[in-house]
Amino acid sequence: MPFLGRDWRSPGEQWVRTGEGWQRLDLWRLKLLENIFEYVYKRLQIKLETGEHNYILLHKELRPSQPYVLVKEITKEQKMRTTIAEALSRLDMSGAVRDVRRFNYVSKLILFLIQHKMSYLSGMAQKIVLNTLEQIVQQAIKTHHNLRIVNQLLNEMQLALANGHYDHVGSASLWDSHTTHVSRLKEELDAVSIQERNDDGKLMFADLPDSVIYEILACLSDHKDLVNAGRTELRAFDLSEQRKLWKKLCQFHFNKKQWNTVLRKGENLESVEWKILYMRLMKRYGLKDVYADMLYICRHCNALFWELHGHPCPVANMEPRSTPVSPQMFVDFFSA
Repeated sequence: MPFLGRDWRSPGEQWVRTGEGWQRLDLWRLKLLENIFEYVYKRLQIKLETGEHNYILLHKELRPSQPYVLVKEITKEQKMRTTIAEALSRLDMSGAVRDVRRFNYVSKLILFLIQHKMSYLSGMAQKIVLNTLEQIVQQAIKTHHNLRIVNQLLNEMQLALANGHYDHVGSASLWDSHTTHVSRLKEELDAVSIQERNDDGKLMFADLPDSVIYEILACLSDHKDLVNAGRTELRAFDLSEQRKLWKKLCQFHFNKKQWNTVLRKGENLESVEWKILYMRLMKRYGLKDVYADMLYICRHCNALFWELHGHPCPVANMEPRSTPVSPQMFVDFFSA
């Protein structure tokens, strides 16, 4: 008798219908428990901030959940690979958007899926990507941060939906619902208007001394943020044009060997304008991706997990070994 599943006598897995589509019951329960935990954790934080110290002990005992997923499971009978839909759900990508440390990584991952895999994803994976994209938009509207990145995501999604209109996985009605959904998100984002903060007597950016403003600008890793910060006022503009800041950007994103490849005849590192050198390097090599938190894969158990959250590795008697996983590597791990 051919082997058809984990156990041919099993009645099969249980599924439940949610707003994102049909999900496996065990995954839905896991996600529900994580949402409950997050709600309780926020309530405890508020109580601590308001001075209710009776909750300090409980607050210390609580730890953030550890979302992780096994890249593959190898049993005696078969080798099972995890789908992208299950991986995105288990790693709680939609919830990770609310963490400022993981926002950039999730945005980059969703952008890669939109640009290269959207038409080939299963219907469930498409719904999870759309739901994660909606969470990204809502977070940007709420915080007024990363609006440029979110606008790029929506534009790429509209382009991907238009290109895959006649060649995609899933029904035509599902694809049309994606188009309507993205158009609505685009309208909500376009309606965002950032108002200048009123003078409420508190410290403003313009009140800071030059040395403090310089240190703030020195922490920026994106030249677009540096240029936009320089547009706020005249002093910030003068500081943003300093050679040291652009030299630091060159040192952060590129190495000295790359510097020499863009120097022209008669130029040297002492006389060249670092801003011009940075633009040449960026055009040729692109920028280095920067993530405060990203996914890692355990070398012992093949578990994919967030670096700051860790994972319950079954191999406890060996030194932890893990490798960082880029968004492209993440997609290559899983089948659609």
